[in-house]
Amino acid sequence: MTDDPEGLRVWSRSNSEPYDAFPSYRAVLDREGVASGADLLRTGSIDQIEQGLADYAAAGASDLRISIAAHTEEARLSTREALAARLS
Repeated sequence: MTDDPEGLRVWSRSNSEPYDAFPSYRAVLDREGVASGADLLRTGSIDQIEQGLADYAAAGASDLRISIAAHTEEARLSTREALAARLS
């Protein structure tokens, strides 16, 4: 969760660059039509994140791997707690 979704996207894109360059991962990203794994990021309020996850399910995703990207440890923990409460 963040009140700076664009800042988190920029941070995530920077951290994704090495992975985005792996040929096998690049092929998957290209099939999905995204430039970076960061484009798959769901961020914002807990409601926006939950809606993003629901959108994946509505699109046919049957398995989701949720990884928390956060600028700080405090943000990571608060996001984890909020998701656990919502998804339990």
